[in-house]
Amino acid sequence: MSEASTSHADQPRFKVASHVVSRLIQGRALVLDASRDEIQQLNEVGSYLWEQLMQGPQSEQSLVRAVTERFEVREPEAASDVGAFTAELLQRGLITQLDQPSEA
Repeated sequence: MSEASTSHADQPRFKVASHVVSRLIQGRALVLDASRDEIQQLNEVGSYLWEQLMQGPQSEQSLVRAVTERFEVREPEAASDVGAFTAELLQRGLITQLDQPSEA
């Protein structure tokens, strides 16, 4: 089995940060970081992932599954892209991590 098959309980979940406001305009998410007065415009896939995050906390695996179901992309590529996307959003402070994976 691949690493992507790990249990959801072992994965951190992410949610939109409380100081972030967003709007979907013509299929693109505009994300405002009110704490820094910065606006980000996300591409089509990023906007779709943002919509998923706006529905509630999501694990990376649930986001990967959403991407593979919606777009023509294989799981390994989707996992890499989602990992980079969530890492960038975390670094920019646009999302927060709710819980840490359990230590074995």
